[in-house]
Amino acid sequence: MAQSLVIGTRGSKLALVQATQIEALLRQQHPDLTVERRIISTKGDRILDVALSDVGDKGLFVKELEAALLAGEVDLAVHSGKDLPSFVPEGLTLAAFPKRVDPRDVLVLPKGKEIPNLESLALAALPKGVKVGTSSLRRACQIQALRPDLQLMDVRGNVDTRLRKLDEGEYDVLVLAAAGLDRLGLSERISLRLPPEVLLPAVAQANLIIEARAGDTFTLERLAFLDNLPSRLTTLAERAFLRHLEGGCQVPIAAYAELQADGQLWLRGLVGARDGSTIIRGARIGNQADPEGLGVGLAEELVERGAITLLAEIKNQSWRVGMAPTPKEGAANLAPTALKGWRVAVTRSEDQAEGLVEQLRALGAEPIVYPTITFTPPADLEPLTQALRRLVAGEYNWLVLTSGTAVRVVHEQLTRLGLTFTPEVIERLKVAAVGSATALASIQHLGIKPTVMPEKFVAESLAEALGDLKGQKVLLANADLSRPVLQELLTKAGAILERVIAYHTIPATGGADLPTLLTQGKVDAITFTSSSTVRFFLERIGSAALPAAQKVVIACIGAITAETAQSMGLPPTVVATTFTTEGLLEALATYAQQNVKS
Repeated sequence: MAQSLVIGTRGSKLALVQATQIEALLRQQHPDLTVERRIISTKGDRILDVALSDVGDKGLFVKELEAALLAGEVDLAVHSGKDLPSFVPEGLTLAAFPKRVDPRDVLVLPKGKEIPNLESLALAALPKGVKVGTSSLRRACQIQALRPDLQLMDVRGNVDTRLRKLDEGEYDVLVLAAAGLDRLGLSERISLRLPPEVLLPAVAQANLIIEARAGDTFTLERLAFLDNLPSRLTTLAERAFLRHLEGGCQVPIAAYAELQADGQLWLRGLVGARDGSTIIRGARIGNQADPEGLGVGLAEELVERGAITLLAEIKNQSWRVGMAPTPKEGAANLAPTALKGWRVAVTRSEDQAEGLVEQLRALGAEPIVYPTITFTPPADLEPLTQALRRLVAGEYNWLVLTSGTAVRVVHEQLTRLGLTFTPEVIERLKVAAVGSATALASIQHLGIKPTVMPEKFVAESLAEALGDLKGQKVLLANADLSRPVLQELLTKAGAILERVIAYHTIPATGGADLPTLLTQGKVDAITFTSSSTVRFFLERIGSAALPAAQKVVIACIGAITAETAQSMGLPPTVVATTFTTEGLLEALATYAQQNVKS
């Protein structure tokens, strides 16, 4: 009987390349072994419109793979070392550390672009104010410390997507890991490899780590040949440093160990403030027999020199003036069976539905995609165009954004017009955002951190947070169907207000045959994420299906949406108190647990 192994891997191009390499090595070493790959989607793969540092720090690309291991669905998981949390779940073990490749970070310029003296000057050669794309707080912290004049912008997506955005002009330069480009056969895109003295790498960067079940002797024996001693020693030292500091994506921490010719381990590490204003660095040399002791020792040294205070400040930062958001995990903390067996309709626009659909699946639900709204640009773009020209010229004190869609439209129109914010305007312009998703979209697409985001994600709270606006010039770019209350409150606060329509909300088509499913009793809940989704939902299903819709669980993202549903004959069953999709799912899952289906 043939023996077999199943490799668990993420579905990204790079992850598949890495898993395929391990698969090939296993086949070569064990010719009688049957090896197959199984793709598993992780939270980090699904959430692409939010900065990595703001969607959760531990296990973002790993949790689902580890769950599959523990459930026996796969026999081993291939991880990028820097994605793997510093704590290993009970029942699992780090089975092998294949030979490490180039751990350095690199600069990537657009195709055909050159910068004089880049080879000799590195970051110092970059022109003042250029747009630097990076998804890493670690990189951003070190770059800002060296070049505070550069414009750092978050960039998400796979390597191909990032390179496309670079070549299309969204960024002037990218900072990426050399290992990813090398493994993908894209080494020719590398403009400069940066030594650790310039940018200290992430913990376990360029290392693959193979995880397996601790008691699975068969698998562990077949993975043993892949274990590279220098890689194991250096990575264990780096991970111990990180673990002792309890760091993750939300904290700028770096560490890099090298095995010296004399057998000693040399470990360098740092902890920094998000804005690069403070960086605490250290280095130690120790015996290779105790790599983890070396990592802990360096971490304790940095703690004694002030790292603990710096880390506490970073972790306690709230979403206020000039600070980066740290939203709650929400639905990410729920059990993967929290909505098992539930058939849940998703009514938001098709381009916004993917994240909610994937989160529902992760909770065991069966999503039913039924878009009720979509968005189109205004027929007359001239008012928006002129307002955006004045915006980049610095003529407004405030830009008020009420949705991620508004942010994306502003970004798209700025790109169409060839307009960019100068560092001076970015420093002076104040941005107010309704909701964490809007705030994060502002960071990602506009490169501007909102100054104000209220505790409650509604217009009334935003106006209250802005306070006295007497004499302040305010640009409000929102949807044609937006409630007028925000305009009224801003004007009442003394603002010199200009409101422009960023986009129109119109009925959508496509998706499942929800009216039929409702009348057949095959829907358990309907989610609404705005008043517009309620209104257009009722128009779309028609009066014949309304009685069936009234019998299922109606879940609303917040009080305003709930009021609309109530007024239109759909009494809400569940109303989220945190006005995000995560909050909505958490509220729905809580209801489901309290009202178990018979």
